[in-house]
Amino acid sequence: MEATTRKYRVTVEVVDATVNGHAWRIAGMVSGNFPGSPATLHYNFTLHDGRIARLEIGA
Repeated sequence: MEATTRKYRVTVEVVDATVNGHAWRIAGMVSGNFPGSPATLHYNFTLHDGRIARLEIGA
């Protein structure tokens, strides 16, 4: 992942965040020098005891 981040100069900017109990949905604007940049990805995750218990990343 570090090599890919360096190669494509990937950055992520949080553009929206919502929470419902322990369920979070973060929208991130992912940009860099890769085809299709920029793209918005959604990170859906749940927390348990202050740690990520489940994570889904999608468009």
